Amino acid sequence: MRLGLILLVFVMLTGCMKASEMVNEAGYHLSDIGVINHQRIERAASRRIQRDSLIYIVQSHFPPVEHRVVADNVLAQETFNAFVQYFPHMRRSSSPLGLEQALMGARHEQADFLLYTRFAQANERPVLGQSVIQFMLYELGSGKLIDNGSIHIRGGLLTSVNKKPEDLLRKPMQAYAQRLLGLREY
Repeated sequence: MRLGLILLVFVMLTGCMKASEMVNEAGYHLSDIGVINHQRIERAASRRIQRDSLIYIVQSHFPPVEHRVVADNVLAQETFNAFVQYFPHMRRSSSPLGLEQALMGARHEQADFLLYTRFAQANERPVLGQSVIQFMLYELGSGKLIDNGSIHIRGGLLTSVNKKPEDLLRKPMQAYAQRLLGLREY
């Protein structure tokens, strides 16, 4: 009886939604309750940039408030790895820098943009790790800050086991790169 009722409800739902919509909704709800990884990107602007732009990526040298040890330059490296498939002209700093040093390094590399990133919050809980990444995108030609925001990341119960915090960084940075190109909606 119970199996028949579940099957009836499933058949009724499939009549209302496409299979892809059901997968998206299930993913949303599973990430919302913490079963799988969750990410949320908040941006101050919806600026798009050209694919052939040269972007210089730098990680701030300030560690997050709640995190005692941050792997050296891991955020810049993972951001570079995420962006390079969308932007063929990429450079990154080999070590964390302050903002003024990052701007000088970007100008030295003749970059069009500087993407300055930092961990605002991070912890090392083995299962449900949480991080907040702040980013600032500077257009070097005008010297103006054209985009800034934060990325909130929470590891899921099933998808974060035996993962390092840096394993959760690449996917949200890829999503940000896609938004900069206009390939992904909010």
